[in-house]
Amino acid sequence: MGKFFIDESGDGVIFDRHGRNILFKKGENNHFFMLGMVFLKDHKSAYNSLVALRQSMIADPYFSSLKSFRPNEMKTFKYFHATNDHQNVRAKVFEVIKGLDFEFIAQIVDMRELFHFILASQIVNPNYVYNKNVLYNYTLTNISHYARKEKYTFGISKKIQDVIIADGGTSNHDQIFIDIINNPRPELIKRYSLHSRKFNVLIMPSYNEIGLQIVDYCLWALQRYYYKYESMHLRSIWEKSSVYENPIEGKDSNIKFGYQLSYNHSTPMPSLSDLKNRTDKFAEKYPHNFW
Repeated sequence: MGKFFIDESGDGVIFDRHGRNILFKKGENNHFFMLGMVFLKDHKSAYNSLVALRQSMIADPYFSSLKSFRPNEMKTFKYFHATNDHQNVRAKVFEVIKGLDFEFIAQIVDMRELFHFILASQIVNPNYVYNKNVLYNYTLTNISHYARKEKYTFGISKKIQDVIIADGGTSNHDQIFIDIINNPRPELIKRYSLHSRKFNVLIMPSYNEIGLQIVDYCLWALQRYYYKYESMHLRSIWEKSSVYENPIEGKDSNIKFGYQLSYNHSTPMPSLSDLKNRTDKFAEKYPHNFW
């Protein structure tokens, strides 16, 4: 049985509890909401490969001298996490990951587009209130779509029984994920001939599950591409990747997600010049002092 692993980058939060915009004040790493999904065909092989790598590093005088390998730090000594790991550790991890049998799928929403839509909506309807669950509803519905397919995108048969989600830190967050995953929209079931059986949904911290560590690394590679315009990491896993970006559309305060911009192993990666131009456009439209 294959397993499906889910993690997110960004929290979907645009306003603080007083209604003030904090999207840009939190830093550029919140410009996009990304939901990452990994279908891992051979869990045992992936586990053995990455555990062996980490143990070899612990035994290596160079790696074991790094701060993140100190046992009391509870970082790389315990598990791989791309943000915490040293760049030389990341290089080794990507070398192993690119040889594993998995598929990475990501849903991306540009939070700046969403913010622009919210401003326009509040002009039409001053009582309009944004709820970040709209992001979860949309992106997780699509996850359910992929997980319920009987064929994995690259043609390998799959039967997903377990869906494992990275611990979101709150019971409310986790329950929202579980409810959306296990209650697919009937029209999608019919349109795409998907199965409707319940999954065994598990909430786990990343240090307890190697699949969550893989999706974390894949999301980190996507972040570096979208935020820093660095291609080397995403390029190393691109043949295993499908990325869907959803423009924001809508009218009269009804948020809708437009036609998906689709990129995968058979197409070029998203254009870096387009990503840079998009950032310049928002910087021009909303000067820094606006925030």
